[in-house]
Amino acid sequence: PEMSFEDAVKLLMVSFDSTIKANLSVNLPLDLHVYTADSLEHGTMTRIEKDESYFKLISMVWRDMLKHEFSSLPPIALRLSRIKSVNPLKALRQQMRRVARYHA
Repeated sequence: PEMSFEDAVKLLMVSFDSTIKANLSVNLPLDLHVYTADSLEHGTMTRIEKDESYFKLISMVWRDMLKHEFSSLPPIALRLSRIKSVNPLKALRQQMRRVARYHA
């Protein structure tokens, strides 16, 4: 489907916001370089900084929309009694030991 340039930029910001939250090695500032297809000429460049109000607004609205939609998902249909309970701290310690052995 066709997408306007403005919608593509919104999608880009939502994608980067999610990536920033999921990957500690990604953070602001973000550089955006727009050029005309097949022009091979420098186009418009901009930098999205931490204090960028539009990016903050997109992040906040997207977060609230996800929370709302997540709460409206149907209940899980798995038989949870068959799933082993996990102690999150124990699982984290085990993962940290595996990482330490890998890097040793």
